[in-house]
Amino acid sequence: LAALLNHQNVVHIYDFGSAEDSYFISMEYLFGKNLQACWRQARDKEVPISLENALYIVSRVCSGLAYAHELKDFQGNPLNIIHRDISPQNIFITYEGDVKILDFGIAKAASQSTVTQFGMIKGKVAYMSPEQAAGKPVDQRSDLFSVGILLYELVTGNRMFTGDSTIQILTKVRDDEYDSPESVVLGLPPRIYAILNKAVAKEPQDRYQSCSQMFADLEECMIELSLRPTGRGLARYMKELFGEEIADED
Repeated sequence: LAALLNHQNVVHIYDFGSAEDSYFISMEYLFGKNLQACWRQARDKEVPISLENALYIVSRVCSGLAYAHELKDFQGNPLNIIHRDISPQNIFITYEGDVKILDFGIAKAASQSTVTQFGMIKGKVAYMSPEQAAGKPVDQRSDLFSVGILLYELVTGNRMFTGDSTIQILTKVRDDEYDSPESVVLGLPPRIYAILNKAVAKEPQDRYQSCSQMFADLEECMIELSLRPTGRGLARYMKELFGEEIADED
């Protein structure tokens, strides 16, 4: 499934097969850090991710997901792919400023012959949609909720769902209990709050109905705010965060 994906914001798979009784996947090599590492480094170095870079990162995630969600097979039939594990660990930012979605390993296409056992929960708990946390059937709008969580955490600097245990976090996600972005950080442009609240609406029908819609709103928002984020600007920020490590890893 993942080998069918060919988009600039999705990690590329070049080949897969078996050799000496073992399976292998040959993937694109990425030089950088995942979003979780970036978030932690930004906090530790007290160099927060700017609104410009936050919107750029999330817009690139939307672009990659829109492509995956809308992908069709060779007969022109929609594959209806759902990633189901959009989280900071699975968003990778290269030192050159590229944003890549990783790990479609638990992604599900409607055409697959095997289905998830009813009630089985996959993905990282704090980045699930309420319906996924409840073990209910999910569609592509579940991925959109997860993207909304990423945006929430990038622009507020706070985790959206927290708790002392996995069960406590799971319960909060299922019940959609979190501090509204307006109460966490003041002074954001109204359009940002509107995009956030729509992306993380509890009911799927109240959310964006496609990643293409959210991507379009993010693009319009950046134009409204006279923001011109680029991969080059994100690359400069990555070098500011990880300059010493880049030299050691190179």
